[in-house]
Amino acid sequence: MDKSWRETKILAQSLKTNERKTLVEGGLQPLYLATGHLVYCQEQHLMAVPIDPVRARIKGEPVMVVDGIAQSGQNGVAQVTIADNGTLAYLPSSTEVALPRLVWVTQKGEVTEAIKDRQNFGYLNLSRDGRKVVLNIPSSQGDMEVWVYDLSGGSAPLRLTRSGCSWDPIWTPDGKRIVFDYAPTCGGDGDMYWLAAEGGTPELLLARPGPQYPVAFGPRGELLFVETQPSKGWDVTVLEMKAKAEPRPLLDTEFNEMIPAISPDGRWIAYQSSESGSGEVYVASYPDLHGKKRVSSGGGDEPKWSPDGRRLFFKHEREVMSSELEPGPDFSFSEPKALFSSNFWGFLQQAWPSYCVAPDGRFLMIEERAAGSGLQINVVLNWFEELKRLAPPGKK
Repeated sequence: MDKSWRETKILAQSLKTNERKTLVEGGLQPLYLATGHLVYCQEQHLMAVPIDPVRARIKGEPVMVVDGIAQSGQNGVAQVTIADNGTLAYLPSSTEVALPRLVWVTQKGEVTEAIKDRQNFGYLNLSRDGRKVVLNIPSSQGDMEVWVYDLSGGSAPLRLTRSGCSWDPIWTPDGKRIVFDYAPTCGGDGDMYWLAAEGGTPELLLARPGPQYPVAFGPRGELLFVETQPSKGWDVTVLEMKAKAEPRPLLDTEFNEMIPAISPDGRWIAYQSSESGSGEVYVASYPDLHGKKRVSSGGGDEPKWSPDGRRLFFKHEREVMSSELEPGPDFSFSEPKALFSSNFWGFLQQAWPSYCVAPDGRFLMIEERAAGSGLQINVVLNWFEELKRLAPPGKK
């Protein structure tokens, strides 16, 4: 059975002997209060129990002290905080919060809805014909699932995975399969799998130590993926999609290289590197990596090519940047300019992939909920007195 955040434990560990003991089964976000209580979150409840901090021993049965706290189905994080002066603040589970939506954005920043459904979308990848998108949606059990949406609305959404953590799905060039990273739990390293776009049983594609995430396909159908090296950080590796093929390094230096994107004509590779001391976008010839040039200045990540290969887009904080390519045998480009800025998923979080470029030049993006929309925050002053009444510290 796959584990999830519902099977976590709250432990006490001695700083002298490193001995551990279990205090609570199935709790999250433990906090020791000056009242002599251990408080923690469990299934949208705030629980409390008196504790002897010296002996690391609870002194009674846990008691529910707040009912109905908003808690993430993805990772269990509860929206609650407690100040040292006894003030409690929390987001109630009954609060209606506007979920993110999938949108089309023009290069002028004009936004229109792509589909009616609203979910906690993430890690989207558009099929080459621009008709379907594959993306991640967290389940209520804390798993990360892969879904396919028909952007024309001609067919119902299709869930491809149902348990464990399936990350960063991407389409194969022919649109017949989906490649993704899978781990039995969301806290562990995964291997790469693929399965038919219509559904079926996932097949193991590549198993290697450490995390590895599929990113893009090259002009000959080769898979480019990002993996970590324990001594160096992130590198870009290539896997030929044929039997018994062995992965080979492509971008492999002491710096972090990530998020490769191959130009439509197969001549150039854009990627993010930390060699300047911060994340910047570079372009070099593919696959020999000659004539490398830095495109961004002051930060840049997640490069994408326009369908005609004449523009390179990338992210800079909340902005989508664009640089024009000059015709010729060498890579030459104009100074990048900001196209638009808005509240889109993955931009400030530095998560990727966070946007796609459609054949018609529009961007497919995830628009975050408006700041503060539909939020209700409950604040309780002098809450410690209520806590001591519900869970008396002297209770044995």
